[in-house]
Amino acid sequence: MTNGIDNNGGSTSDTTSNIESICQNGALMSESAVPGAYSSVCMGLPERVIPLPKYRERGQPGTIIVQQQAGGSGNTGMTVWNSGLLLTRLLDAMVDENDNNFWMNQDVIELGCGTSLCSIAAQQLGARSVIATDGNPGVLQLAESNVRRNCYYTKLNIRTEPLQWGFLNSMDYSECASFVIGADLTYNAGSWRVLAETIATILKTKNDKMDDNNALTGTITSTASNQCYALYLSIGHEGFNVNAEMDGFLSVCKSFGLVILPNGVEGIDVESLLLTSLSEPEKKILAQSGGFRVAVLGRKELQRL
Repeated sequence: MTNGIDNNGGSTSDTTSNIESICQNGALMSESAVPGAYSSVCMGLPERVIPLPKYRERGQPGTIIVQQQAGGSGNTGMTVWNSGLLLTRLLDAMVDENDNNFWMNQDVIELGCGTSLCSIAAQQLGARSVIATDGNPGVLQLAESNVRRNCYYTKLNIRTEPLQWGFLNSMDYSECASFVIGADLTYNAGSWRVLAETIATILKTKNDKMDDNNALTGTITSTASNQCYALYLSIGHEGFNVNAEMDGFLSVCKSFGLVILPNGVEGIDVESLLLTSLSEPEKKILAQSGGFRVAVLGRKELQRL
């Protein structure tokens, strides 16, 4: 690219405009290695606009706008990553075409929330309560700003909280979550143990869902499925084998009483569901990066035979 002309003969301003258009439609872009982290052209923008199609179908605004800041070593949570975009799509896809909203009776905690994109998505899709947590104070400040921006009128059921992983640190949230979410948290094998320990601590033993009548009477009725879930997604990157990373982490999870749920979430094959949301260029981007994995975990006490 020279003198304002890109390699295809177009102006650099046209190229920049096209990139911004792609980025502001929630599309995946290639993430390449930079010192201490990874980066993409979309990470350089001051904010990202991410569609939430099922929310739009419900007669409400169908986008999330999140502010982001330049990342790099120590501040990787301040930008929107492909993994966060994928997890957001998956949460959205779990609202089926018949408006059977899985989220309306879920108490969600996100670990390593970063910009809080996924937490905001869970809240807007109808979660009963959402706590977006992160261990980096600067990241958490950005997350809080994004929550205020997107959930101004409905912020009563979503909040941000500091959380360092580990049993003692997570005891304040013991059995608070019927659904734990997280994305790209296992790139450092040294964190696997405390992350698994945290999930096992905060995940409820069972999810007793209350309908409006039960809420008025104070009685609790379990639905057909009172399974609680941890939904974790990871993407391959240069220098990281996503399969080895995920398999290693899941083996640690088992030592803390967590089990892999082979039937997914309420019988939903989440990886297959997510694949249906990808364009062909996005599939190529993921294939070039090493693919992705989604794991669904539950507490051992409720594993159904």
